[in-house]
Amino acid sequence: MNTMSLIKNRSCLFIICICFLSINSLAQDKQKVFQMHDNEFIEARLGKVFPVNEILTSITGELIDLKNLHEPLIVFLGFWGCHPCEFELPILAKVSKMGKYKNYHFVYITKDRLNNFEKELSSMHLDSLGNIKVVCGQDTMIHKRKLDNGYPTMYFINSDYTVSHIETGGNTKGEETVVLEPWSKELDKLK
Repeated sequence: MNTMSLIKNRSCLFIICICFLSINSLAQDKQKVFQMHDNEFIEARLGKVFPVNEILTSITGELIDLKNLHEPLIVFLGFWGCHPCEFELPILAKVSKMGKYKNYHFVYITKDRLNNFEKELSSMHLDSLGNIKVVCGQDTMIHKRKLDNGYPTMYFINSDYTVSHIETGGNTKGEETVVLEPWSKELDKLK
């Protein structure tokens, strides 16, 4: 290899490294900005009425008219490939089967299409989603209503549709109690 091509190869490699570092730095900056706004996102929605003007169709074909649910409502926003979503969804399924929450409504809204969601379920080895109603393909509705601040985002909603609590981001620590205990406290506060 002659000296000129060696210089060109090193120059190209140097430019590629600079581009990679720049892109990586921008991504980290965006993540920092995103994380800084979690409190603002939550504070802007607490105590406000959750947007209930939607009539959603579950994967079983059931119509879910949010404005006609008169019991506490838990809305979980997630998608396939989100590790915290994959960790928390089976725990939410267990919670939805607990007797003391039998009158609560649990809705899992995902931006995934049905075939991706079916892959998600099989990868989690879930036999049952308990009392969770699943709505697929709602990316537009989620973003149009500005409901998410990362995934998962979970809303705890009173029977008068006011938002009592919101959790953003997720947990992958591997222990159910890490999420189950705080969720139970919030579920018990719902009226």
